Amino acid sequence: MPNWCAGRLRIKGKRSDIFRFLTEGVNKYKYEYIGKEWKEHTIPKEQLYSFDSDYIEYKESGIYVEGTTRGFIAEDISSVYIPTSKNDGDVVTYVDYKQAWSVDIEELRALSEKYNLAFRLFAAEAGLGFWVDEEVDHGKIIKDDVKGDMNYSKYIWECPIPDFGG
Repeated sequence: MPNWCAGRLRIKGKRSDIFRFLTEGVNKYKYEYIGKEWKEHTIPKEQLYSFDSDYIEYKESGIYVEGTTRGFIAEDISSVYIPTSKNDGDVVTYVDYKQAWSVDIEELRALSEKYNLAFRLFAAEAGLGFWVDEEVDHGKIIKDDVKGDMNYSKYIWECPIPDFGG
């Protein structure tokens, strides 16, 4: 079982692009032991979430973000508010995010480019004592800071969210 690097992923872009990312860019996999092997299947999208004009409500927790290595959203927050814009400009929302062991900035960059969005992520991994502060904007890496490799007391003192991850 991995340690988790966990935090908040802020998402900025056109409302329609955010909605597309949070519906088309996610999935939920279930595993069943059938016969002598495990079988993987996905939950149909209509069973995964519902939405109204302002919210996406996830019906499951731990929604996999397609294109990541074990990256997940909606662990603790089951609904995501997507604000409207008066002039069809950019809006901002956020989701809880966690990824096994660490966060891969290249995966966020590719998602940012694919969905025409900007992402900012601050996440921590208490077990290994590090945190990441990352930002990508429409496929370009803006910031990729990793702080860590420190003893536990120093990590608790310096990390802004020391109880995340682990």
